[in-house]
Amino acid sequence: MNRNIYVILISFLAVYVILTLYRPGGLLAYIIPSLCWAALALTTLNLVGIRKIKAWTNKRMVSMALLAAFFQLFLLLDAGLLSKFGRSPMSFTPTGIAINLMLVSSTLLGTELSRGYLARNLDRKRPVLTVTVITLLYTFTKVSLFSLIDFRSPYLYSKFMGETVLPTLTENLLATYLALISGPIASLAYRAPLQAFQWFSPILPDPTWGYKSLIGVMAPTIGFIAINMATTPRDLIKARIPIKREPIIKARESQKSVKTWLAISILLVLTVWSSTGLIDFQPTIIASGSMRPALEVGDIAITVQVRADKLR
Repeated sequence: MNRNIYVILISFLAVYVILTLYRPGGLLAYIIPSLCWAALALTTLNLVGIRKIKAWTNKRMVSMALLAAFFQLFLLLDAGLLSKFGRSPMSFTPTGIAINLMLVSSTLLGTELSRGYLARNLDRKRPVLTVTVITLLYTFTKVSLFSLIDFRSPYLYSKFMGETVLPTLTENLLATYLALISGPIASLAYRAPLQAFQWFSPILPDPTWGYKSLIGVMAPTIGFIAINMATTPRDLIKARIPIKREPIIKARESQKSVKTWLAISILLVLTVWSSTGLIDFQPTIIASGSMRPALEVGDIAITVQVRADKLR
C-alpha cells in the first residue's frame, strides 16, 4: 500500500476515535464533528485531486446510484402509507437548517471521499476483498461493536440488529461497490438523497421496526444486484479491475448472483423477524436451570404462541 492510503486510514480512524471519546454538548456537538469530517474531506482532496476524481467517475453508474436511492425512498414512503407518518425531530428554523446542513454535508464528503480513495487504491487485484474490508470498516465505525453486547433482552438485540446493523451493513456494501466502480461521486449520489430526506424532510415515515428492517436490507441489496448486473467488462476495465483473474461480475453467472443475494437478504430479514416472533414462532434462550434435565441453561427452545384454551 502507498503512503496516502495509510494517511487516509489513520485520518479516518482518528476522526472516529475523537468523536467516540469526546462528546461535547450544545452547539459544539455539531461544530466539532463538522470540523473533523471536513478536515478528512480536505485531506483526501489534497491527496487525490479533483481531476482524478472526475476521471474515476462513470456517469452511467452515477445515474444508477441515484435510481437506487430513489427506489429506497419510494419503499420508505410506501411503508409510511401502510403504517403511519410522524413529524421529524429535526429543527427547521433557518439556524437549525444551516447547522444540520453543515453537519450532514461535511460528514458525507469526509466519509465518501475517503471511501472512494480507499476503494480505488487499496487492492485492485482483489476487488472482492477490498469491498468486504471497506464495508466492514465503515459499518462498524458507525455502529459500535460494544452495542452488540449491551442488550440483555433477545428482543432488543434483534431489534437493534434489524433496525441498525443490517441496514447499515447493506447500505455500506452498495456505497463501497459504487465507489470501487465509479469513485466517490457515485457513492455520494446514492447516500446524499437518503441523508437529505432523513435530515430535511419535515414529515418522515414511521413504520414498525420490522418494516424498517425489511426495507433497510432489501432495498440496498436489490440496488446492489441491479448495478452489479449492469456493470460491464468495459466498466471494470475503466476502473482498472482485473476481469480475467478475479471478475466481480460474469455475464453467465448473473442469474446465480441474483438468486444468491436475494436468498441472503431474505435469510437475514427472516432471521431477525423469527427472533421476535413476527412470523409465528420464536427462539427462546433458556436462562435458568428450573427445567433440568429436560432443558439446560443456554439451550434454545422454539416457541409458538397459542390460545390458552387450545392447550392440553
